[in-house]
Amino acid sequence: MRSGDSTVKGRVVYKDNKEGLKNAELRIFDSEGATLIVFSNARGEFRVPNLAAGQYYVSVQGPGTAMQSGFGMKLPMPISAIPRSEDFQPVTPKHDGVFTVNGTDDLEIEITVPRGGTISGKVLKANGAALPFTQVNLMSREGGGPYTARFSTQTDKDGFYKITNIPEGDYIVGVSLESKSSSADMLARLRGETQVVTFHPTSVTAKDAASVHVDTGRETGGVNITFVERQSFSVSGTVVNGRDGTPLIGATVLLRSKEAELTGPLM
Repeated sequence: MRSGDSTVKGRVVYKDNKEGLKNAELRIFDSEGATLIVFSNARGEFRVPNLAAGQYYVSVQGPGTAMQSGFGMKLPMPISAIPRSEDFQPVTPKHDGVFTVNGTDDLEIEITVPRGGTISGKVLKANGAALPFTQVNLMSREGGGPYTARFSTQTDKDGFYKITNIPEGDYIVGVSLESKSSSADMLARLRGETQVVTFHPTSVTAKDAASVHVDTGRETGGVNITFVERQSFSVSGTVVNGRDGTPLIGATVLLRSKEAELTGPLM
């Protein structure tokens, strides 16, 4: 990171009560992607010296803060057939604060961060027995798009799970198990294509799942899932060239439910 004569002093606090975050980690990004890390003291105060002129982004990690998912990147839309560098928007990391210094004067700022919420519950078999060591996924929509997995955890030996530091919002919760009758190869298993999914409370599709709301700094408990066992099947066929009917070797075939709203390994 380029050096200058500006010093930024500030305080990082929780959004709801303005309490300082003790020993929070602050990652400072500049426009070129260089990063430095500073820590807040017991009162949430921090200091960043020797900054050059420019705009900087701050990402905070501390006790109870909501986790971030994704990188906040914007897809560029070139305005010419041969795109130029000026046609592309800058890639900006997700951040909790932003500031600009002139490389000479000092600056004092306050950064507010939301507390994360918590979801907890149990995963059960149809007979009420616990499903231990099972993958649980927390999913939400981004900008009105399809549901995508945001956070995940695993149940303990008693089928209990808890996901903490979740940003406030509405989610669906799903549990996935590998199909016992699947004969897929190792690559398919690694991609998650052999997973059978059930959503809270007993739904086999995302569109029928019960939505769960997470509030800042609170725990939403009792989000239980009863796993629905069902038979899985294999599909086979031949892919041919539409012009001459010759087989297409090495083509990738993707099978999705027409009602699926998921992307990634849970489709």
